[in-house]
Amino acid sequence: MAGIKERMLNARVQTLQVARSHLPAVHFLVDGLLWVVAIPLGVWFRYDFGTSHVTFALVPPILYALLLQGVIGYALGQYRRKWRYGSFDEMRMIAITAFSVGFILSVALWWDLSVPRSVPMLAAAVSLLGQVAVRAVWRSYVEKRRRPQGPDVQRLVVIGAGEAGTQILRTLLATTTGPYVPVALLDDDPAKRNLRISGVRVAGTVGNLAEVAEAFQATAALIAIPEADSSFIRSVDQVANEAGLELLILPPVEKILGGVGLADIKPVSHEDLLGRHPAEIDPVAIAGYVTGRRVLVTGAGGSIGSELCRQLVRFEPAELLMLDRDESGLHGTQ
Repeated sequence: MAGIKERMLNARVQTLQVARSHLPAVHFLVDGLLWVVAIPLGVWFRYDFGTSHVTFALVPPILYALLLQGVIGYALGQYRRKWRYGSFDEMRMIAITAFSVGFILSVALWWDLSVPRSVPMLAAAVSLLGQVAVRAVWRSYVEKRRRPQGPDVQRLVVIGAGEAGTQILRTLLATTTGPYVPVALLDDDPAKRNLRISGVRVAGTVGNLAEVAEAFQATAALIAIPEADSSFIRSVDQVANEAGLELLILPPVEKILGGVGLADIKPVSHEDLLGRHPAEIDPVAIAGYVTGRRVLVTGAGGSIGSELCRQLVRFEPAELLMLDRDESGLHGTQ
């Protein structure tokens, strides 16, 4: 059985390798078909949408365009897998290739009166638009297929649409086996309202966390602001607790080397809430002046005071008095 699975896996790998080796030819075929369409469209535009000049006289210019597209595209690396498919670098190269083909075609056909002199550059613009559209649609399709899916994947609200938020968002969307899928962004910057990053929209401000999480059926929130201070983290933690969300965080900016990734995500700790490293506690010394005594804790309804009360109970004080002006918080601690 193991041998059969191994052979099937090897066959799948070989199939993928063959498919990838044929991608440049497929790309050229698509770009060539766009030129076959672009030149007749250029003539159609030139003669005010008339079809009488779209004849077999356009066959030689089309063949020239195909030859030039192949030669220039190969020379610039477009058909040598030199650029990531659909990337900005490749978009720049296909623009250079398309207008180079149009310019050379214009010079070559300058004295050929059967083809208007404006047609090659019009066709170059049409071909460029088609090539960009094809790559954009394909890249969007691939990115959607890479998104994490499954019953165990948590829907995540990302707090912060800055550089760190953008990086971690794209990393999560490109990790097919990842545990989180971002569904919404939150940011307090008014300039980022309704901004979309990789298809994920800024759906509100940090104060809208509970409403946005409910609207998008999210079960977790991530603070993607490495420079966030402890007071901000505590305020978000309180809202997340009330909304029943798991709160995650990225490390401080000084601990992030070379960008952020999936491994940098971690649950919020007491260190994050306090804004400092936890102090080393001597349980024996504490027990000496807490056990059997009456202890008063002020601010017992807050996140720090409530945790302090939980820890003090372990040392068996004679009486634990909890004081806070927030009656709801005090009731929750009790």
